[in-house]
Amino acid sequence: MHQLKNLLQDLKLYGMIEALDSICDQVSKEAISFPEALMLIVQQEIQFRQGKKSTALQKKASFRNNSCLENWDHSFDRGLSRQQLRELSSLAFYEKPIKHNVVIVGQTGVGKTQLAIALGRSACHKNISVSFMSTNHFFEAYSVAQSTGKTLQWIKSISKIPILILDDFALRRYTHMEATILLEILEERFQKGIIIFTSQIDPSGWNVLFEDPAIVDAILDRIHNPSIKFVLSGKSYRTQLGQNQRHTIEQGGVKK
Repeated sequence: MHQLKNLLQDLKLYGMIEALDSICDQVSKEAISFPEALMLIVQQEIQFRQGKKSTALQKKASFRNNSCLENWDHSFDRGLSRQQLRELSSLAFYEKPIKHNVVIVGQTGVGKTQLAIALGRSACHKNISVSFMSTNHFFEAYSVAQSTGKTLQWIKSISKIPILILDDFALRRYTHMEATILLEILEERFQKGIIIFTSQIDPSGWNVLFEDPAIVDAILDRIHNPSIKFVLSGKSYRTQLGQNQRHTIEQGGVKK
């Protein structure tokens, strides 16, 4: 067994090493065949590698928090049903033959960013690369690339990301240059990847964000065709969560 583990170590089959003892126990207790045992240990290696890649992708995505769909708080009604969450967790909007952008709309604190990150984390679990950034950071990154003469490299890099999350879209008006670069990114990414937008403003009001009407039409057409929209409703989940935490602390104080 020691020699076998050393050989697996040399081959960097770490998932097999972790599973070896338990599978050997199965072989002795359940009398499973050699092909069955081999299948189990290979499956463990695959799961190990997928988990390792998923962890790396989540780190690279630069998510703001640890939100995931499994921990979505259903006790706080935000207008999103369990069925809708199941559909979202399937990532059908990305994996369909025709990819759909996603627009998440709602007031401050209702959970737009939380949902976007949860979707991004689900994608990472399926070994799909994701990048999360605020919209302002997105345009700042473009400015840096432009100032260093690396605009084309930056556009190429952004365009290759399968799922791009732009948080807090439409918080301000955008310059002609920002509108132009957004349009170019949308063009480059069309049906290669998708963008998840979070916004306090419904897309019907996005036309006032840009100076040039022609660019507005082109941008909105590429965002919406095709896209799906989710509207989160209700009071601020962030505020409610803070109140619940304060209540718990107060109760603890009374009990003491």
